[in-house]
Amino acid sequence: MDRTVVFGTTNRGPIPLKGTNIGRTATRGSIPLGSTMTNPWYVYIVKANDNSLYTGITNNLAERINKHNFSNKGAKYLRGRRPVELVYTETYNTQTEARKRESVIKSFTRTNKLLLIGQNKL
Repeated sequence: MDRTVVFGTTNRGPIPLKGTNIGRTATRGSIPLGSTMTNPWYVYIVKANDNSLYTGITNNLAERINKHNFSNKGAKYLRGRRPVELVYTETYNTQTEARKRESVIKSFTRTNKLLLIGQNKL
């Protein structure tokens, strides 16, 4: 059964939750884990050591998390907040789809991001 959670609205109606928690099967709008995609794009949320949340996109999730933790090529915001821990991810076919979803998630309050992640507090 497909469960849709709504986070906010636009002039076109409600904005549905399109992703999954890590390890769960993806719902509407995302690509199911295990599907064959040549170059998927990921929207991700990481938790920094100060419990702040950072949202981004990448086409190589492991490399990007590694850059956030060990390189000066990661996001400047996270450089003083290492190490970071991956807490949420969604998969998309194109960079455009991933960017649109990233924008929506970045507009969420911390409380809504935590609901998206599936936790009450970190």
